[in-house]
Amino acid sequence: MKKIEYTSALLREQYTHIEHASGLSIYVFPKKMTNTYALFATAYGSMNTDFAVGERRVTVPDGIAHFLEHKLFEAPDGSDTFTRFSALGADSNAYTDYDKTAYLFSCTENVDEALFELLTFVTEPHFTEESVARERGIIGEEIHEDEDSPWERAYLNLVNSLYHKSPVRNNVLGTRKTIAKITPELLYECYNENNPYDNEQIRADFNELYPNNHTFEIKSLASNLAIRLGIKYEKTVVAPRQMEDFDSEEYNKVELSNNIEE
Repeated sequence: MKKIEYTSALLREQYTHIEHASGLSIYVFPKKMTNTYALFATAYGSMNTDFAVGERRVTVPDGIAHFLEHKLFEAPDGSDTFTRFSALGADSNAYTDYDKTAYLFSCTENVDEALFELLTFVTEPHFTEESVARERGIIGEEIHEDEDSPWERAYLNLVNSLYHKSPVRNNVLGTRKTIAKITPELLYECYNENNPYDNEQIRADFNELYPNNHTFEIKSLASNLAIRLGIKYEKTVVAPRQMEDFDSEEYNKVELSNNIEE
């Protein structure tokens, strides 16, 4: 596992990039703020409706990436992920864009537990015929809201005029007709082919509760990930520079420096 520390004298900012053994990229940003914010994202969005599975080409219905985003919040035991985040005092959400899907939370306490929850629900897909049928109704109502929104109608008309063939012209949510074709089997296929760890990344902005020692947050994130992936965690990390290390002369420099540790 490789750790790279980047510092900017101009911005008085720093972050650590951890290249995990699984291929997953982790970015840790220590911040002088009260909240901790973490995001788990994959480079899979609404445009990715045609992909290869071995030597076979697969075409899936429009809206399936957004559908998948919704369904990952339902745990195998039927419990709701939002409820578990709320019990930790964390605010969770997710969004699907044309080229990515992101799952996120923010909190002021119980950071370890919230991180573990984030890593758990995104990496444990569970789809059934009943839950998929139920979700069709929920997303159908979301599509209906878009159809009633002047802003959404104007935006979709604009991209339809700008793009003749690109999938960007299609609604991220899909249509009632396309989501009716979504099955548990298609959801599993999309998840397995488009959510490998080398196609994903985690970003975490941590509040500096202990200004002289925030490496514990990096260790926490990487060790939690190792538990999820079953990979032995390497405990050494790059210690980020402290804000006090930046003097007025450095502040006027533009270059970005980095420190790499294998």
